[in-house]
Amino acid sequence: MAVHEGFEARDVMETTTIKCDNCDADLKYKSNSVEYRLVLVSESKNARPGIQSYTDMMNYPSIDSKKHFCGLRCLGKWVPKQDFRGKERVGRIGPVGDAV
Repeated sequence: MAVHEGFEARDVMETTTIKCDNCDADLKYKSNSVEYRLVLVSESKNARPGIQSYTDMMNYPSIDSKKHFCGLRCLGKWVPKQDFRGKERVGRIGPVGDAV
């Protein structure tokens, strides 16, 4: 922990919150013995083994950061509110010369 001039270590505190991206419910702590939250993440794929060359494409992830939801119901309500136009590719290209 970095201590800045004029501040003591006990004066510096960081708080992390996890809220549903649809309904804003607090998802950090559970209220029942077993409780889960749904996390949506955009990840890039690895290259296939043995394939050396790919065509570069501008492919923007459909989400800009990790999203949290109470469950499938909140995810289902969140999706229609999003504007994904221009962020997903229509077709995809595999190894050079192979249209997929």
